[in-house]
Amino acid sequence: MMIINQRDKIRELEPLKAMLVTVSEQCEKTLLAMKEEEKGDLQDMKRENQRLQGVISSFRENQLTLNAQVVKLQQELAAEYLKYRNECDARKMLIADMNDLRAQQEDASKNSMLETESVDGKKEDATFLRLALKKAREDIEIKNQKLAQMEADYGDVVPRRDYERLNERFQMLEKDLEKVRKDQEMLMKEHSTLLDVQRKTEDERKEYAKECENMRRCATPRPRWAKCGQYIEGGEERWKELSSDKTSDDMVDILLAEITGTDIAVIQAGSNTAEEFLEGQGTGTNIPKYLRYEGKVRNRRISKRDALLLVKDVWQERLSSEIETTDPEYEPLSSFLHSYLERRFGAESMTFEWAYNLQDACVRYQHDPRIGLFHGILSGEVDEALYHDQRAMFKKLSDALMAADPGDSDDWSVPKHVFESCVRKCFPVFGEQAIADLMKLAESETSGENVLYKNILKEDDEGGMTLFVDKIFDFDRMGRIAYVREIENNLDGKSDVSEGELRQAFMNVDPDLPVSILDQYVSRAFAENVTNADDTIDRATVIRRLQTGSIRRYVNKVKE
Repeated sequence: MMIINQRDKIRELEPLKAMLVTVSEQCEKTLLAMKEEEKGDLQDMKRENQRLQGVISSFRENQLTLNAQVVKLQQELAAEYLKYRNECDARKMLIADMNDLRAQQEDASKNSMLETESVDGKKEDATFLRLALKKAREDIEIKNQKLAQMEADYGDVVPRRDYERLNERFQMLEKDLEKVRKDQEMLMKEHSTLLDVQRKTEDERKEYAKECENMRRCATPRPRWAKCGQYIEGGEERWKELSSDKTSDDMVDILLAEITGTDIAVIQAGSNTAEEFLEGQGTGTNIPKYLRYEGKVRNRRISKRDALLLVKDVWQERLSSEIETTDPEYEPLSSFLHSYLERRFGAESMTFEWAYNLQDACVRYQHDPRIGLFHGILSGEVDEALYHDQRAMFKKLSDALMAADPGDSDDWSVPKHVFESCVRKCFPVFGEQAIADLMKLAESETSGENVLYKNILKEDDEGGMTLFVDKIFDFDRMGRIAYVREIENNLDGKSDVSEGELRQAFMNVDPDLPVSILDQYVSRAFAENVTNADDTIDRATVIRRLQTGSIRRYVNKVKE
């Protein structure tokens, strides 16, 4: 009954959803119209500003032209004044020459008169002549003084005609310059006003942009929450179950709970406080050995780094045992973890305390690839061979590069073509695009024409690899997924799959697959659930087991 009511409520809310979409579209149209109107106004103001700047530039050019003319006229005036001074000096020299000639003429005339008088017998008195000569010299001295006084008084005088002409032109240029200055001041004021208007317009535009952004956030449709399904545990089906009939706020809380491993009630309450104790799961046989404990253990809330260091130490201890996975004595990782914690911490309480805290950290940080892989293997959902395959790929590439290194240098480097050859040799199933992507990543660790493979293959204290190695693991994962997808497509959409049908699908996709490897793949898919060859298992279960197992193409698919 409750489901029917919820469905009725959903039908009632369907018109509201359509109305919300309509209102959102109207808001977007209004915003676009406002943007277009604002864009037109800004363009008009920019054009007006450019026009005024052009007018200012023309006035400035006119002012520069007038200044150049004034300078030129001043130069011409100086030249004319120099010419006048030269003519004045020449005039003075001519006057002096004329006076000398006049004096010589007078002396000559007096001499001629004296000669005439002497001839006539009328000889003048010598005393009278001396007095006359003295008087004449005094007159000459007075005349010279007056002439020098006039030269001193009127030496800088120019002709009135030239002065009036130049003064009239100067007055005209001064008027033009004053007019240009006034126009320039007016244009500068207008320019300042336009700058203020532009600043105000930009401020208004920023405010409108903020309002537009706020409206876009508030009025846009709901995000594509379906994309979250491929990043959480359980895939899209589990995400659909979790997000069914939930609001955006609820789905954010669910997503945070899935990513951080925190209880959703704690997230919804807005509290970061975690529980002080973790509850034991009991001692039943269905409980993993490392979690078989009754009571409560202290919640250490270990960090991601501590979890990675502990996981790395577990794997190192696991690898040092040197027992093959096919060996009957090879115990599962869950049992090995219990033994490891017992050896490391001794006391039973500390053993289970760290076991539960590691389990809690794996749940909270399972989005990390290293912790996610460890948790998947620990829970039995993922084949442990995947981890060993990654280590084998890393060691294979490392050995190949070290073998190709001539050892002449201490920087652990090989030429680029040698590095690419080693990558192709170690990973023959990778396509050309994958090889190109790996070589592009390797270029970040190059020294000249060599690749520093020591930096590419280094491992940090938390067990983390470089981006290059992570890319190799990613290409391997995509290749396994594509291979299993081909197997799934070859099953012809059957809901239940038998062992024989799965074998046939493998042979159809990969005909060169050896029988021993085929048996491993089939045993991974059917595990211990099938005792008879004709028994069937749900296809989704088979595909999930294949995707979490070490299932790879034996030979590279031939591309025509």
